[in-house]
This record gives sequence, structure tokens and C-alpha cells, in this order.
Amino acid sequence: MKSTMNMITKRLGIYRLAAILLLLGIVLGTIGANLLQRFYLNDLEILNRYFGSNIKAIHIDYGSLMKYIITNRLKEFCVVWICCCMVFGIPVLSCLIVYKGISIGFALSSSILCYGFKGITLYFAYIFPQCILYIPVYILMVKKGYELCENLYFNGKLSPHARRSLLKEYIPILALLLVFLGIGCLIETYINSAIVKGAANWIIGH
Repeated sequence: MKSTMNMITKRLGIYRLAAILLLLGIVLGTIGANLLQRFYLNDLEILNRYFGSNIKAIHIDYGSLMKYIITNRLKEFCVVWICCCMVFGIPVLSCLIVYKGISIGFALSSSILCYGFKGITLYFAYIFPQCILYIPVYILMVKKGYELCENLYFNGKLSPHARRSLLKEYIPILALLLVFLGIGCLIETYINSAIVKGAANWIIGH
């Protein structure tokens, strides 16, 4: 399994492999949303009608929202880097990319099924403008994660001292990614929440 994943990674390249896995996930998520729509679409429409009638009165608790966003982003960040320090890091990271694609495909498709083409606007309202920071962070995180796992386990046996030295080399990039991730969390909390509320008021509230 390890040698197979390493061979695939080397043949396709990290970016191409990640793009293929993400696209596969999006396709699976889209298919799943369409196949399962009868189980969730009616409940979603009822919830949206209630949400739409009360959207103007909704007060955003920025403290709780910030805590929720930071917790989820840090959880993803830590899972990726912890896995990439282990021998099975490349397969796990590949699965995480597929899962992210499934989430994107399912969310976008269910939004379109519920609201038509306005659902596309609502979906992009949910991810903008923090995606301007998140996308480069995730791309670099995937690249460096694959690279770290490959250097630790597939490019020759390393002594414990060499492993520690290698891990130390990644501390600056980890710190930089965390800084931009934190800025993205601030944007998602204070700017995106207003955009989502406005888009939802336009699409759901009318």
C-alpha cells in the first residue's frame, strides 16, 4: 500500500494527484446529494422557511462563532500534520482530500436543489472572502504534508536525529500557515458572517 501510494504520487505529482482526488470527491458528493435528496430536502426547506422569516432578527454571537471556527480549522490543521508525521500519512491525507471534495460537492448540489441557481450564490457566500486565504493555505499544507511524509519514510531510512532535524525545518512553514489560517478565521467570523446573512436574506428571506 505504501509503495503503491508513493509510486502514484511520484508519477502524477502532488498537485495533479490532489486535484484528481478533490474532483473525485466532488463528483461523489454531487451524486450523493442527488441520490439522497428525498431524505433531507423537505426538512431543509422547512428549516429554511423558518430561518428566512426570522433572519433579520438574528443576532450573531461573534465570540462563540470565532471559537467554533478556530476549533474546526485547527482540528483539520492538526490532523493533517500529525498524520503526515506517520508512515500512513499519504493515504490518510489522500482520504481527507476526497472527503473535502465530497463535502463541497454535497453542499453545492444540495444548495442548488433547494434554491435553484440562487443556491450557487448562497454557497459561494458561505466561502467568500476567507477562501482567498484558505485555498493557498490548504494547497501549501497538502504539498508540504506529502513532502514531509515522503522525506520521513520513502526517501531512505533516517536516524532519530535526522528525523528531528527534518521536523524542525518545517516549523517556519507551519507557523506561517497558522498565521494565515488565523487571519482567515477572523475574516470568516466578522466579514463572511455578514455576507452570509445578507445573501440568505436575499435568497431565503424573500
